[in-house]
Amino acid sequence: KQLNDAFAIPSYRKISSRYVDEVYEEVTADVYEKLEKDGQVVLAVDSWTNSCGEAALSISGITVARSFLLATYFPSGDRPTSEWIKDHIENFISEYSDKCKARIIGIVSDEEANVIGARQSIARDHNIYEYGSGCHAIHLCIADICDAFSPLKDIC
Repeated sequence: KQLNDAFAIPSYRKISSRYVDEVYEEVTADVYEKLEKDGQVVLAVDSWTNSCGEAALSISGITVARSFLLATYFPSGDRPTSEWIKDHIENFISEYSDKCKARIIGIVSDEEANVIGARQSIARDHNIYEYGSGCHAIHLCIADICDAFSPLKDIC
């Protein structure tokens, strides 16, 4: 079929700003609604390197029913310091607390030295539980198992 001549394809700017922003806000609101329904959330903080060799920091929210990637940050330059990681987690928690009422009850991370320092500081400052790499490893394993076996995708 042919498109109607009156149809104008939206510009790149319109798609990349207006539509992407609208979809982002809708998806974020849906994620926060699901987290609120579950009531309590543990933040999973992971430092990693992407395929281009750039450092990255991800924050996921884990509840008893589901998990969501909530934020990803890319530092400029070398590996992020413990202070940089802590500041970004603090900023995330501040923004999250304004938008979502699900209570943060803990923080789990890998055992990278700078992440450990940030995790310990956040746990102490916010009076939440702190979990080390054992819980982080279990979370990654369960996620991989759910991805590998399609019948489990609906459960996980």
